[in-house]
Amino acid sequence: MKENRENRNHLSWIRICMGLIFAVCLGMFLQVDADAAITKMPSKLVQTEASSNFISFRWEKGSTDKNDGPYYVWEVSEDASFTDIVRVGTASGMETMGCDELDAGKTYYVRIGVMEESKYIPDTTQIPSDVKWTSGVAMITAPECITGNMKQTKASTSQMTISWNKAAGANAYLVRYNKEKTKKYTEVMVNKNSCTLKKLSAGADYYIEICPVNKSSKFTAVNKLNASGFFSTVSNKVSGLKNLNMTDGSAKFIWNPMKNARGYELAVTKYSNKWTKKNTMTLNQVYMRKAERVQFTNTKLKNGTFYKARVRSYILLSDGTKAYSAWSNEITFGSAPKKVNVKSNGKGIQISWSKVTGATGYQIYVLEQGKKNYQKVTTVKAKTAKYTLKKINKKNLKSGKNYFIRITPIRKSGKTTASLNCKEAYKLFQKSIWFYRW
Repeated sequence: MKENRENRNHLSWIRICMGLIFAVCLGMFLQVDADAAITKMPSKLVQTEASSNFISFRWEKGSTDKNDGPYYVWEVSEDASFTDIVRVGTASGMETMGCDELDAGKTYYVRIGVMEESKYIPDTTQIPSDVKWTSGVAMITAPECITGNMKQTKASTSQMTISWNKAAGANAYLVRYNKEKTKKYTEVMVNKNSCTLKKLSAGADYYIEICPVNKSSKFTAVNKLNASGFFSTVSNKVSGLKNLNMTDGSAKFIWNPMKNARGYELAVTKYSNKWTKKNTMTLNQVYMRKAERVQFTNTKLKNGTFYKARVRSYILLSDGTKAYSAWSNEITFGSAPKKVNVKSNGKGIQISWSKVTGATGYQIYVLEQGKKNYQKVTTVKAKTAKYTLKKINKKNLKSGKNYFIRITPIRKSGKTTASLNCKEAYKLFQKSIWFYRW
């Protein structure tokens, strides 16, 4: 009897052990079956687009051992630990999504979760507890727009400096520019709200765009609503400066105008002076778009001396200050003697004049009544201040004729002769006297 009872107890323990083993195996089987539903997690989550309030992203598809799925849920958070969720959504059978209503110039974190069944998830309270998540990936929105106008603060013949107001959320700026009437843009990225553009053409207009940028190590978010404007470089030095006339208190000049100049500065002083602000008479804001004559009137200009002149152009910067070109080559020009006297004697016309400071000689011209052109009679040295006119082209003066006499001071320097390099020079800087011979 006792032996039978022991046998029964032994069999009971065997049954209990076998039941426990079966339960464990069943649990393991069920767990394996559950895990087998998702065979591959989504991967390579990256950002694809951005604006100031929007991001889009894509990932590579995961897989399951079922015919349908997997089904995705995504989260956008303000922190990497995903405790401050700002948006959630589902993506059934899709591997690209976007999220709007975000703040400009910020960093957000995105992750993708996998569900076995398709569900609509309006907020975080509806996300199943068994969702499996990818790691979070940082993504950025573009900055806000630039407010206010761009400014040009410096300019030269080959460079210009541009500045602008900072844009909220920007850590860089994309500068795009092109020369007037060209379509190809040059681009440069800077980390502050100013930029010096180099290797530009002199005297040219440039169109410039500034786009605020939020830049990370993996993505660059650009706000395409940019600030823009037209700005100029300084021209090369002015060419073609000539003096057209010099009389007591007045002088006339001409030069080749520069295309983008907003004005010119013309400086005149005595030929022997150094160029200083103190002794220079300056005429600002002479506006020219074509070769026009410029009247420069100043009572300090007097007959009886030689002067020199130079000119430069300028453009206006954003604060109203001027950026100047280099000065032109200097020109020297003379004026008439303060006094010229003539009288007739038995031998001809006796001419005398007051000396001109800076002159290296004087040329004497005569126009005979009834003729069209002046005839150059002679050139005398600077120490001479008188001359007796007896003949013109080896012909004696005629009784009853009027003669128009001009004294032209000249100044030679090296191979150049001031006032006599142009055809009409002798008509410009001389005193004229009528003489009648009986």
